Amino acid sequence: MINIDGWEIAKVRYKIISDYRNFSGLYYFKSKNDERVYVGSSKHLGERIKQHYTLLKRGKHHSIKLQNFVQKYGIQELTLYVEITELSRKDLFKEETNLISSFDSYKNGFNMSMEAHMAPVTEEQRAIIGERMRKANTGKICSEE
Repeated sequence: MINIDGWEIAKVRYKIISDYRNFSGLYYFKSKNDERVYVGSSKHLGERIKQHYTLLKRGKHHSIKLQNFVQKYGIQELTLYVEITELSRKDLFKEETNLISSFDSYKNGFNMSMEAHMAPVTEEQRAIIGERMRKANTGKICSEE
């Protein structure tokens, strides 16, 4: 288990993204003030950690409990713990759900649901993602493979 101090999350977020970009695993943010945690999992840890940081910084994190904590105390009052695994997405969700339960992070922590799940993508979000992908690939030459 790797741990990164909250202040360091802000300072080394680009290193975190590159170091964990191609790894899957579990992670959790733990409050330095008490025992509350936010548990998550991802097949792309670096990108997911970056998303959390960006959303918290912008005040738009989906966990209102975690967002309120960061707005009140600052991200420096969180420690990030990362466990790299080679589990399938299904097994990652099982392990995340187990951690949510063992930490009691739904009732007494920052998680907004009792179980891990993939957030549904709306048709509007799907269209936005598709447009971004088209713009990102404009002018690129595809190989014959």
